[in-house]
Amino acid sequence: GCEVVLSGVTSKRIIRMGVESVSAQPCFPVKVAYGHITELIDKKVDYIFLPSVVSMPPGSALNKHSKLCPYVQSLPYQVWSAFADRLKETRILTAPLHLGQGHRLLKKTFIELGRKLGASTAKVQNAMQEAFDAQIGFEQALKHKGREILASLTPGQKLFVLISRPYNGCDEGVNMQLPKKLADLGAQVIPMDMLDPDTAELSDESLHSQIYWSYGQKILRAADFEYRIDLWVDYRGTGRLSGNLIDDNVGTNKIAGEVSTRAGSCGAENLYFAGNFFFN
Repeated sequence: GCEVVLSGVTSKRIIRMGVESVSAQPCFPVKVAYGHITELIDKKVDYIFLPSVVSMPPGSALNKHSKLCPYVQSLPYQVWSAFADRLKETRILTAPLHLGQGHRLLKKTFIELGRKLGASTAKVQNAMQEAFDAQIGFEQALKHKGREILASLTPGQKLFVLISRPYNGCDEGVNMQLPKKLADLGAQVIPMDMLDPDTAELSDESLHSQIYWSYGQKILRAADFEYRIDLWVDYRGTGRLSGNLIDDNVGTNKIAGEVSTRAGSCGAENLYFAGNFFFN
């Protein structure tokens, strides 16, 4: 029974509002998030759903931990502090989401959240099941499309795999329209989410098991997959390139970028960005 209001696509205006709202110097995606929150506050919405996403499902059985960065985990609490004098009637609707600890804890969390909106337990459970089914279907569709693209490569055709976190690589306002620019040059471009790294043999299980952060695990597995798939592609005379789109303000990103480059092919390149040129 709720009307859903979305913020707009990431633009220079949203980025500027975010940069002007932060009280410290977090990574660029957090500044962008502040801009979207500012726009929603200006729209005078009743609630802003801003969960504290603590963990994701681990990249493999080797990984004991699969956490998201402290900025992502603490975003709703940052917003409460940064926008305390601007929220007025707008309330932050939040809850800790431990996506890596199974559905039972998630159900309990969302049932409690639903009560705040007057939703029954049955309604919340039905909505959750629909959401899980939709997410699984979406991820399967991505990988199916990726397999189709890999199978369609012709000799000599370059395939660019953009390795990044989704909020960097899949947002045109953040990725500098890099996929479009490469496509305009005649290159085929896919995000790493279209790969199926679970089918790849790991080059160094010890290295993979030590990665603490969720997206660091995904980036490393994607690099490993590319290296393995290159053996399959090469015999057809086909080449490919990969690149990491990395936020320069996050130290662990630099480490993950270098490690994934070494784990994958020597042809991979790291593209760093700091964010201060996006609205100049």
